[in-house]
Amino acid sequence: MKKSIVVFVLVLAAIQSYGADLFQDGKLRDIKKGDLIVSTDTIGGYPIYQDDGRWQFASSALSQSTGTEIIKMGEVFLDYYQGSELLARQWLKATLTSGSIGNWNGTPCSPDHMVVRNKGRGKQDNCMTIDPRIINVGATPTLFLTIALTNTGSMGRYYRLNLSVNASQLGIKKSGVGDWTKEDLKVDVKKQEVLDRLTKWAELLQDASIQAFDFSKPQDVYAKIPLLTSLLPAQ
Repeated sequence: MKKSIVVFVLVLAAIQSYGADLFQDGKLRDIKKGDLIVSTDTIGGYPIYQDDGRWQFASSALSQSTGTEIIKMGEVFLDYYQGSELLARQWLKATLTSGSIGNWNGTPCSPDHMVVRNKGRGKQDNCMTIDPRIINVGATPTLFLTIALTNTGSMGRYYRLNLSVNASQLGIKKSGVGDWTKEDLKVDVKKQEVLDRLTKWAELLQDASIQAFDFSKPQDVYAKIPLLTSLLPAQ
């Protein structure tokens, strides 16, 4: 019996050593650029969209709210490579401490986006938008389609996930921000098909992020999201 208890404790310690919150005691835990994010890693206690386990830690930052009540926030950038190419970049920002303030200001679901899906209610934001964005990959400006999920609520809670997917990897080569206007999409069937496919996938991600934002912070909400690679064109 004693032997079994010892084994259990050792297994539990091993699990905890490989997965924990990225921010501990108000600062980034010991993690290096290129380290993989594991399924038990969290940010402010909130789960991280894991996909197939290929997200690599890139960088981080600490910030805090302004005003009379200070709420600490952490943010991280994660990169996902398909071969040698950057397929996606994930930016996460979440509250590390709670407060007593009512709600955050802002209009994340304003109509000036390529795609808008508003699931918010009352003073709580649950917003999904998609827009074309230029991201520098090394020294090369590259067009990504950025899914922005914004969840805010009472007690100063804030959980934002931006997931940018390389448009070239999705099958759209050499396009710029100006090539994704409503007028352009009306006549470019391929772009519209790519956007429609990405939007359906993003809706699943949004629904999961809303569950993740619950006070209980459930850890398994992203488990059934189709893989990023399911968005890629057939070879």
